Amino acid sequence: MGNAETQAERLRAYARRILQESPDALKRLQTAVDDAAALEVGRGLESPAAVLEVVRATGARTSVRERRDLAVFATQKVLREEPTTHDELAALEAIVLPQERPVLDVRKDSFGAPPAPWSHFADAPIRTRIEAAIPSVGRIELPDHPTLPYGGTGFVVGPGLVMTNRHVAEIFALGLGRRGLSIRFGQSADVDFKRERDSEASRSVQVCGVKLIHPYWDMAILEIPDLTVPYLTLDEAEPKEATGREVAVVGYPSMDPRNDLALQLSVFGGVFQVKRLQPGKLRGRAIASSFGRQVDALAHDSSTLGGNSGSAVIDVGTGRVVGLHFGGRYLVSNYAVPAHELARDGQVVDAGVKFGSPRPAQPNPWAAEWAAADGDLEAPVSPASGRGRAVARITVPLEIRVSLGPPAMADAELGVAGISVSVTAASRPEAPTVDSSAPSGVATVVAAKNPTRPGS
Repeated sequence: MGNAETQAERLRAYARRILQESPDALKRLQTAVDDAAALEVGRGLESPAAVLEVVRATGARTSVRERRDLAVFATQKVLREEPTTHDELAALEAIVLPQERPVLDVRKDSFGAPPAPWSHFADAPIRTRIEAAIPSVGRIELPDHPTLPYGGTGFVVGPGLVMTNRHVAEIFALGLGRRGLSIRFGQSADVDFKRERDSEASRSVQVCGVKLIHPYWDMAILEIPDLTVPYLTLDEAEPKEATGREVAVVGYPSMDPRNDLALQLSVFGGVFQVKRLQPGKLRGRAIASSFGRQVDALAHDSSTLGGNSGSAVIDVGTGRVVGLHFGGRYLVSNYAVPAHELARDGQVVDAGVKFGSPRPAQPNPWAAEWAAADGDLEAPVSPASGRGRAVARITVPLEIRVSLGPPAMADAELGVAGISVSVTAASRPEAPTVDSSAPSGVATVVAAKNPTRPGS
């Protein structure tokens, strides 16, 4: 199956799933067609076949009413699981999906009346919960970066703490784990909690440091002392009804050249890089690629783009954060770090992230990854990981000096027949990597024969 066929099949499956769980979708679309027809004179077409001929003949010159007619026809065929043409799928993608997964402007820490099927988001208590969260979400600014105006999204998770993605933090920060983290030389970062559409208002604060960069999940915590913005509470429990539960993503989507540009213009109204509210639903758990691993992420289907990295995924039924958005695959799924998984990590809890209730005592499932990042030799691992004690393999750079002549004393000396070889360990070894193949309960340290040095 070619790329075009694969994408077409993904679109049909994606649309079918959304339409099947929203029985009024077709009715809403037909109403929109009637509204468009009332505004147009003398161009009413009687059949989908006639609409299709107009689309093929005039392309972009087709009327709104004609395109919506074709979208109705495509919707009916998708629900009946009948074959669809390229033009029908294009209408479906451009009209139906933006209607069912809209993007709402945020203005003055609030939002307007959402269209159906999300009109209930405008009513209390859902509106109250969302509006309470909006001021705590900000844009990660990069004032010293030569090409990027901002790196993504972040949100307050505790006193003086902002959570974002690891891949966002790595744009301006160095390190992994908890130790030796720093801001890159010549770089800086701010968080602006406004950046709304048609507004010059700003509420910007400087990032002073990095608290931690998670060695497993795509998550980082930034430090902003004396931050007065209220923090959001993360849900320590796995979401009930994780498939189909309504959520709201709050973040700063930017145009993404990897995806269909025309569709982005349609869904986002040609406006990017400002704070938006993106309704959607959870889709259970899904395996996603993240930093060379396959992680068990929380899936959702809100309309997101690249700048949404680090966005809060908020359960509108509770107002708590259930996930940290980190990526997605177009027409397949979007992915988030599950908040309840972070609640199992003592390093995250001890950093000051606020969860709904205290974390129960248990071994840390990611102790081996933390040991590798922080340089600890011993770290017990949860039995759930299938291993006993963590085994760390540390790469230690060595400096080897060879001199000819009489043997001379050195830090560590191997003198043979007038050749002296001294071996001196560097003062700052590299972070260890976990050796999962070594026997359980054994810590293995291996010296590097050819150490890699900065700039090499």
